[in-house]
Formats: sequence, structure tokens, C-alpha cells
Amino acid sequence: KKIKDKSISADDRKDYETKLAHVLQKEENNSFKLIAVILLLALPLSIYFYTQRGTPQAMTTNIAQQNSQQPQMSLEEAVAQLEEKLKENPDDIDGQMLLARTQFSMKNYDKAVTAYSKANELAPNESVILTELAEAIALKNNKGTFLGEPEQYLAKAYELNPQNQKAIWLYGMTFYEKQDYAKTLELWTGLYEMISDEGAKKQLAEQLNDIRSKLDMPLIEEPVYETLITATVDISESLKSQLQGKEALLYIYTKETQGMPMPIAVIKKTIQLSDFPMNISMSDAQNLQPNRKLSEFKEVVIGARISFSGNAMAQKGDLLSSEQTIPLRQETNVDINIDSIKN
Repeated sequence: KKIKDKSISADDRKDYETKLAHVLQKEENNSFKLIAVILLLALPLSIYFYTQRGTPQAMTTNIAQQNSQQPQMSLEEAVAQLEEKLKENPDDIDGQMLLARTQFSMKNYDKAVTAYSKANELAPNESVILTELAEAIALKNNKGTFLGEPEQYLAKAYELNPQNQKAIWLYGMTFYEKQDYAKTLELWTGLYEMISDEGAKKQLAEQLNDIRSKLDMPLIEEPVYETLITATVDISESLKSQLQGKEALLYIYTKETQGMPMPIAVIKKTIQLSDFPMNISMSDAQNLQPNRKLSEFKEVVIGARISFSGNAMAQKGDLLSSEQTIPLRQETNVDINIDSIKN
């Protein structure tokens, strides 16, 4: 989708931000990078390790593989445990950032702002913290805008680190909202030249061409990716009532048959019942990491999930498909049927 007017939908903004957030930034603190990966894999387990061991640096990226060996807890229980830990040591910057990002993932934006603000007090003038604080404030305000208080934090974040990719993206958004397309183009063109992630680059190229068309400038050539998987996604008759009259998020994901549980590529769509059955295609444009390309795998596991909460983590009541192992040949075709409810 291209931005057609002054505003941008929350879903589109989150899609773009999610892609850009997966581009690892050299300037970020290693513990922040690690927490971001862990949050995607297993939020409750990451909090368990933090509260038991006292520091996220002790975690490793294979933490989710140890899931069966550790106590199971809901996300809410994990958050409560983390909050208790932070009452004992409120000046723990890593704990505050973990809490902030967890609350953000749960869409508890007011609580996320509180934790980010505490982190900002503990580590002022940190570009990454200011950027995420601005984003949380914008969503807490529920106005679909980064103008006002978020803009001030983003300006500071960009000033502190002009290489902070997420800060560049969101700061550019403020100029877009003010219809200062020349400044937006300047910021986002610089960002386009920085990133290597295929999906982020393709999406950003669309935005740049939208702006260039407004300024009567020639368009840039958008990246083209070979389709690797085509799928027909449907929902079983017995579950259609669960979706009747509602909007939800559909996640279609691929992951390794063995090895890392983190998805290789993900499609995320806002859907309603009338959208089914639907056809989708996957390519390297949906890769989550530039160094793990869908095109490099001979076979993958594919599945789908409908989320009513919007969380990246599966929640009770989500609608699920069975996972299938499929070979990756020239444009693999697959049928995906969503036919069960997560207990």
C-alpha cells in the first residue's frame, strides 16, 4: 500500500515499523538487540530468565528451544513477575526496557510509556529509548499522529544518532504529516541507502515513489522478487462464527524444519470473514532478517494464525492452521486451512 493522503493507518504504520525494526542497527546496545529477538520468540520465557538470573545478557538466541525445560507461564503472569522484580530494583535499565517492550507488544501503551519514561530517566540521551518512547506515546494518544510530544523525542533521537534507522523513519513521518515532502524525501532516501533488508527496502521504495510523485520527480525502480510460495488460505466452516462481524490479524509464517523457531518470513494482514478464501504469495520481500532468506531454504514449515489480540505471540483463543512441511521449488503451491482454536 502507498500512503495516499496526509495520514497513515495504524496497521500500515505498524507493518512498516515492524520491517524496519528487524534491521539490526550497529549503534544499538547488544542487550537491546537480544531483547528484541527474544521478545519475538518467547516473551514469558524471556521474563522468566530475567527475573531468575537478573540480566538479559545471560540469555541466548536458543532460549525458546529450552521452553519445555522451564516453568510455563502466561504473558500476564510473566509481566506481573517482572513488575515485582522491578519494584525491588526500579533502576535496572534492562528490566525497564524489557517491561516497556513487553507492554508495547500487548498494546498496553500507557504502561509502556511509563516504563520507557523510567528508562529515559535512567539513561537520558539514548537515541533508541527516545525513539521507542515517542512511538509508544503516539499510540497511547490514539490520534494516529507523531506530531506534538512524540515529534520532540524523535527530533532529539535523530540529533543524537542520525544513523538510527527507526528514528529516521518515524522522524520522516512527522514531516510527511506536515506535508513537508522534500524533508521527508531527504530523510527516507538516506534510510533507503542504509538498509539491506529486502522487505523493508521494497516497502520504503513504495513510499519514496509516492512522495516523488507528489513532487513531480521521476520514480525510482522498485525491487522485484521472485514468488517462492503461493497459498490459498481458508477457514473451516466450524470456525467462521468466531470471526463473524470482527476484524483480526492474520499471520502467515514460514520457519525452519529444524533449528531456530523464529520465523523466516511473515505476512501480516488485517482481515475479516469476507476475505476468505484468499490467495497470498511469499518471497524474499517478507524475510524478517536480511541474513535468513526464504530463497536459501530447500524446505520450510508453513502455517497460519488469526489473532484477535494483535500479539505476535500466540494467545488463547487464536485460530490456527496445522503446520505443513513443504519443499521450495519453483513457485510452490499450498492450501492452508485454519481449523482449530488455541487452548
